[in-house]
Amino acid sequence: MKKSKIRLIILLISVFLCIGISIYYFYDNRDIHGFLRGTHLNYIDVSGKMSDELAESVSENYQNFTIQITESGNNVLEAKATELGLTYDHENAVNLLNAKLLSQKNNFFEFYRVLFLGENITIKNAYIFDESSFRHCVSSNNFTIPREASKDARYELNSTKTEYIIADATTGNEVDDIALQDYVLEHINKAVESGNINQTLVIEIPKEIYTSTPGSNDKKELEANLHAKNLELKLENKYKDLTIAYTFGKQQQILSGNTILNWMGYDKDENIIIADQNALKQYVSDTAKKYDSLWLPRSFKTTDGQIISIDSSKNAYGYKIDQDAEIRQLKQDILSANSISREPIYQRDTSYGNPYFLRRNGLDDMDGTYVEVSISQQHIWFYKNHKLVVESACVTGKLTKERHTITGAYPLAYKQRNRTLTGGSGANRYSSKVGYWMPFNLGQGLHDATWRNKFGGDIYIRSGSHGCVNLPVYIAKTIYENIETGTAIVIY
Repeated sequence: MKKSKIRLIILLISVFLCIGISIYYFYDNRDIHGFLRGTHLNYIDVSGKMSDELAESVSENYQNFTIQITESGNNVLEAKATELGLTYDHENAVNLLNAKLLSQKNNFFEFYRVLFLGENITIKNAYIFDESSFRHCVSSNNFTIPREASKDARYELNSTKTEYIIADATTGNEVDDIALQDYVLEHINKAVESGNINQTLVIEIPKEIYTSTPGSNDKKELEANLHAKNLELKLENKYKDLTIAYTFGKQQQILSGNTILNWMGYDKDENIIIADQNALKQYVSDTAKKYDSLWLPRSFKTTDGQIISIDSSKNAYGYKIDQDAEIRQLKQDILSANSISREPIYQRDTSYGNPYFLRRNGLDDMDGTYVEVSISQQHIWFYKNHKLVVESACVTGKLTKERHTITGAYPLAYKQRNRTLTGGSGANRYSSKVGYWMPFNLGQGLHDATWRNKFGGDIYIRSGSHGCVNLPVYIAKTIYENIETGTAIVIY
């Protein structure tokens, strides 16, 4: 009995002694610098370190934290914490670490638990999360492998783009962005909670996040229309880049391959033909309406700025597209499938073989080169390439029915040196030698008149010519040496 009591007393003394020693050790050591021995942060020993020091370490982990989103093992998106909307919250991290440190130092049982069992600290909420930045970053629009919708069986060009083939249906790779973002965020939170943020987090896209369903592989209709589709392609490849450029001086009107394609087709033997001939004819007709000027009313701006009108019956100068010939040539050009630049086919010469025109620039069918004769002013001007070459007084036809100078616009028929001009009958018969002869209409022309010593004024009323425009010799010579056949002579 005594021995039992003695043992009990010894046991109690030992227990109280151990408790006392433990309490003494707790109070004696709780103020030691930093975290207790056996403390780890993200599985790294941090014994003796303070919260501020550890917070800096956590900061580096957050700043270097990177995720990779993969698809079948291929990296499709890589982003750092800042791009993911994760901003390190240093103050919050310090507060969390301080709370843990106080728990170790002020809690007797926590103190000895850490000493004997150790502790791994994880900081779960040491960042500020910007959801908008996160969702903007984690989006299939940013994937390095583009998203494609599912496709049914379809026509595709072969490698040389010369023939259509039928491609099998495909399943797309579209994903539900919201589901993807939630899935990625869940993995990020797990990594943060576990403290495993000092290495790249690889996240494979799971199958359930894909939204694309397989396309239809029904090819019956495609196969039935494949030949017709390839005939269309043959036409397109032949004509899509074709251009026929109509030139009007420095200006052009382009007939494009796309327009031509609308006219083309095949005959029953699958030979390429111009199927819509009416459209081709209409194109030529519309071009003629725009650019024709011969035997149409004409407006002309005189040297003194007046706008005069010339009746169509007196407008013998200008351009007129020979529509029948142009239609034939255009058909030939199209069927040859060679791009070309050319003038339209005009009615070029009169029945005498004389030209109707000199040159044009767009709708301007004189292009700054013409002779202007004012009957009322008895004056002549000759312009070439928009510059005045010479001007002078002149004498036009006498104001009688038989001898007046006919107004209008006419091309210079030809020019000739040393010609004897004859005409008239009876008392009105004449024979005149001229050095510079430039006819333009019904025997009327420009020429020198050596028999005259005066020009201009009202001479033409009483003693005018037989219809020609009489000029001083040096004026006739200057015009003759600079004028070309076909130049417009405008008389008003």
